[in-house]
Amino acid sequence: RAALGLLPAAMRRPLAMAAVCALALPLLALPGPAGTQSAAVGRTAWSIAVMGGFWAFELLPIAVTALLPLFLFPLLGIMPAQAVSQSYFQDKNVLFF
Repeated sequence: RAALGLLPAAMRRPLAMAAVCALALPLLALPGPAGTQSAAVGRTAWSIAVMGGFWAFELLPIAVTALLPLFLFPLLGIMPAQAVSQSYFQDKNVLFF
């Protein structure tokens, strides 16, 4: 805590976000299911760990953190954008936003 106190307040959040992303990097090396060469398992684990870190440390507002899969999953090649957006924009979900 003392080390973070030395940094200007404007640098603490970006540094913490970079640290969360960096600490989750070993998850990218996770192998896929036996007999497959799927790297999507590691990329999915990384994105979930980053989302969990952002949520736990409140680095982004919760609503923004909840929307991270909308651009992380297509960007990382986990799921196509159409499949991800269908999960988010169902009639029942949009009703509560």
